[in-house]
Amino acid sequence: MKDLKIKTKLIIGFGIPIAITLVNIVLSTMSTRRAAKIMDPEQQDAYMLYSTIFTAVLALISISVSLWIAYVLVKGIQRSISQLVNATEMIAQGQVNVHLEKFNNDEFGE
Repeated sequence: MKDLKIKTKLIIGFGIPIAITLVNIVLSTMSTRRAAKIMDPEQQDAYMLYSTIFTAVLALISISVSLWIAYVLVKGIQRSISQLVNATEMIAQGQVNVHLEKFNNDEFGE
């Protein structure tokens, strides 16, 4: 993800959890329909329990991925902004030989 633009990173970053959530919704719907066809109450309860656990796990994965992507994006942006702030402070003090390190090939790296 180092060479991607911020816009692309955001689209991917939010698209993955959205896709996981949509898959979760579809699988939950299919699971509910299948459970409704089971006639034995004990089997139906067991099936619904496993289905609920699966749905919860998939939701936790989606949340975890969202939080991780947000953390990575914020950390990358924060590092670049911090460096730019320090550079502008040095320039404002009259030091024009400021070295900037290129962290990414995104808008901040340019």
